[in-house]
Amino acid sequence: MSSPNAKRARTDVKEPSSSKAPADSSSNGWLAALHAERCARRGIDAGVSVQEAERNRANERARAIATTVLGGGGRAETRRATDVARQRRTNSTSAKTSDEAETREHDAGDLRLLTYNVWFGDVAQAARLEALGKVIAECDPHVLCLQEVTPQSLFALRAHEWWSEYIVGPKPQLQEYFSVVLFKREIGSELVRRDQHPFANSKMGRCLDIVSYVRCPLSGTNFAVGSSHLESYISSNRTSAQERRVQIEECFSRLNKHANAIFMGDTNWDDKDGDVPVPEGWRDAWLELRPDEPGFTYDARKNDMLRGYLQKRLDRAFVKLKHFDVKNIEMVGTQPIPGVTYHKTVSNRGKSEIIELPVLPSDHFGLLLTLRGKSRRLDEDNDAVDLT
Repeated sequence: MSSPNAKRARTDVKEPSSSKAPADSSSNGWLAALHAERCARRGIDAGVSVQEAERNRANERARAIATTVLGGGGRAETRRATDVARQRRTNSTSAKTSDEAETREHDAGDLRLLTYNVWFGDVAQAARLEALGKVIAECDPHVLCLQEVTPQSLFALRAHEWWSEYIVGPKPQLQEYFSVVLFKREIGSELVRRDQHPFANSKMGRCLDIVSYVRCPLSGTNFAVGSSHLESYISSNRTSAQERRVQIEECFSRLNKHANAIFMGDTNWDDKDGDVPVPEGWRDAWLELRPDEPGFTYDARKNDMLRGYLQKRLDRAFVKLKHFDVKNIEMVGTQPIPGVTYHKTVSNRGKSEIIELPVLPSDHFGLLLTLRGKSRRLDEDNDAVDLT
């Protein structure tokens, strides 16, 4: 999710950070106000552009941090990453504590992909990013798609042990916030492509990131992953619905040539936008495996950090698969961070009052998709490489 100016109530946070939150509880008004709250704090004017002076300062900061964080790694870094991954796996199996009783067990034949809008808000940011890093480590995804990343949050995530196991996909656009795709070194090859396709109709700098010709670690099967943060809702008369429709159609079109393709991210899709224009051969993983569950990844009723009634299935995963089956899809990051709360000033019957709320890793829940490779003949087509 994420755009424009709207009325906001003051919020105080226990940690050295603060936030502002919208008071309008109607669905569209709440969505617009939420978007306003999130972007106003970062100097964004009506979800269209960053004010010139702030944009220059932000880009300077972004370049400095991104240069450090996104710098390439050679063979030595790859070896270090392999050693770190091996040690982390050893530690996790030989030294589990009672607090780790619910650590996920991963099947060696699985392919895991995680999409997560990490929220650029400054509410308890340090604690949230630490918790977010732990969620990612627990999921241990082969491909990680993040939205609403800032240079500061990228720098914080880089401090986690798991970071060295990944290669950064297409270099992020140097904006106040952006999307990032990471993939594990073990699934890379000399054929891997990292492409970025800016949307021609986006007023928010949105784009499609694609990592293609990565290989399943067990079967060696090629696959491609596309991720995006589609255009955001701005107001009741600027819903961006048409922009999102054009953008998602482009995403499917660019990925369609691959025998095994996944598109996942924050689609910002609203039920009022109508049905997603899913092409033949593509499937919505959540609807396929959990048709009786609403799948709200932005859920003000279940995410106790939020207030209001807004429930949206903004984050989605679509698949077009020849050599894989969809094994599971689930939400992650759904639990409050122990011992972390923040204070928010809200309006109650015309009076202001301060309430204490728990903190979760993000205002969105993450979406973890697990695929399982099919058994296949050695002479079967393996997504013939087309580098055009």
